[in-house]
Amino acid sequence: MFSPSRALLNPKFEGYKLSPLPHQSHVFRYSLERHVTQATASSSLQTRSLSFEEVQSRIRHNHLALGQGNRGLYIDEDLGVNLITLDGNEPVVKRICELPVAIQTDDISQQREYPSAVSLNLRDWIVADGTGRAYYITEQDEADALIAGSYHFVLDENAPLRPSRILSTTVLPDGVVRVLVVSRVPSPRSAKVNPSFEIHALDIPSPAQEDAEIHSIRPQWSFSSSDLPLAVQYFPEQEAFLVLSSAPFLPSGSAIPDISREPGPDEIAPIPRPDENLDKIDVPPYSWTQTSDSVTIAIPLPNTVTKADIKIAFSPKSLSVIIKNLPNQSDIRFPVPNYTLRELWASIDSSASLWTWEQGGTASLGLLMLYLEKSHEGTRWPQVFMTESPEVPETIDPSELANIRDQLEKFTVQGPISEGMDIGHGLSSLADGEMDEEVDSNVGRKMVTTWIKVDGSLLESKTSPPFDLLSTPIPTALPFTSSNTYSLVVKNTVDGVVFTHTFDSTGAPKWTHHSTFPAVAFVLATKRDTRFTYHVPEKAVFAFESGSSVGGNNVYIYRATDKPKEAWAKQAILPVTDGNSGSLLGIGAFPSNNGKTVVLCLCEREIIILVDVL
Repeated sequence: MFSPSRALLNPKFEGYKLSPLPHQSHVFRYSLERHVTQATASSSLQTRSLSFEEVQSRIRHNHLALGQGNRGLYIDEDLGVNLITLDGNEPVVKRICELPVAIQTDDISQQREYPSAVSLNLRDWIVADGTGRAYYITEQDEADALIAGSYHFVLDENAPLRPSRILSTTVLPDGVVRVLVVSRVPSPRSAKVNPSFEIHALDIPSPAQEDAEIHSIRPQWSFSSSDLPLAVQYFPEQEAFLVLSSAPFLPSGSAIPDISREPGPDEIAPIPRPDENLDKIDVPPYSWTQTSDSVTIAIPLPNTVTKADIKIAFSPKSLSVIIKNLPNQSDIRFPVPNYTLRELWASIDSSASLWTWEQGGTASLGLLMLYLEKSHEGTRWPQVFMTESPEVPETIDPSELANIRDQLEKFTVQGPISEGMDIGHGLSSLADGEMDEEVDSNVGRKMVTTWIKVDGSLLESKTSPPFDLLSTPIPTALPFTSSNTYSLVVKNTVDGVVFTHTFDSTGAPKWTHHSTFPAVAFVLATKRDTRFTYHVPEKAVFAFESGSSVGGNNVYIYRATDKPKEAWAKQAILPVTDGNSGSLLGIGAFPSNNGKTVVLCLCEREIIILVDVL
């Protein structure tokens, strides 16, 4: 189904060069009076804990709903509904109404879902509070918005209010709003069964006037799966919903395939082996940082090591570090590197690369410093070596560089090439397929497609074969039609292949290779804290880190090549969150007054606007 065209691939692609964007002119921060929150968990001991699938889905949930007329909406921590409009590039936030606070019921066995919302037109929204209640909200010109209708989603007659989240919607010809919601299927707390989830279609009539009555809404149809959907997109021309998920959605009552997974290595408590010391400190063997033209590596070594014990060899594509005469390994509480022709992320000028060894005096540790001169100035290295498991992030404070450089100038030693050492040449291209298999397998999400028509029938009788999804389109309020095609970025070895969606003459979905982001799967594999990955076809892939309450994170922008077969493309890095922002919770793209795209980032305590990044 996702078959790449060889003519659109670029096997000679070398990598991404840093093209800096001054954050002062591209990143603008605005404080939120009403904060967003990720907290939904009940404090009750009777509440069922979240499954792995639910945790992953909540991490990826976009708390920013986009509406027509370049508007956004979010629900704050007090269930206030907040409307965001743009005045030029500046956000204007107004709290337009408050959702009623749900009275605690006897059924507290399930976690409340995140609040969610969907735009119907220029004035109307459907907003759900996460408990199974929803509201029809109509904006008014001068006054606060009106709650024109209130609804209970009756998804199970035995549990009338089941926590649910809105996925998508469409307006039927008779004016009825068909809303798609997702919920976890209840099961006895004592039952040891894999969780299952359902998508329900519910019909909400358009209220003619303010209606104080609470209406019970029951599903028109339901589909089940063993996982939650990653994304749901409605296509008005085909009157069908596209569901992206790791397991297919089948009509409720059908047998659900079991996709229960084995826990990963990080989720298994270690079992000590004979002579194994689990108290050994789990730290990386080195720290490193970089500038536009160099990479500096700091390696701590026992103070007993002498210069004669250190053997360093630089080559254009590899590094060798061999330390002899080390103390007993059981006495060393940190790892000591031992690299022979270890392939570097990118090429270096070996004749200009240097090292120095400074013993610690009375201290127990000394510091081995390696200074690598980059062959291609401006290329940003995501890691030191081509294969790195576990990844060693860039950790040296850049403020230390001046001191490191001073040491290099005073104690410079030419790195000798050991006799008989065969110097390799490494990879000539990122696209030669020599990726680390463990890193390669972790990038992308295994997905299938399910097409469900508005009436509940399947557009395709069979679920698609699995594929590795890297990115979905950056969220906008524009509908996807034949003139504004929907696209996915799918992993193909190290590349990200852009497939656009059309329908053939029989009405069957069809995916066509449209363009390629070379080596983008490779660079995305190095990102460990990515919350959202979105793309704009033919322009860029955005990888947003999540951020936190204690530190800031970035957005990595990987641009398309200017020409299909160019060897290099540009990348940019911009700070999005800082310690005041909180975690990044939502993303949306809006057209600005000058015809360019503005990216709005919704954080817990701030809105960040990215200007002129495309």
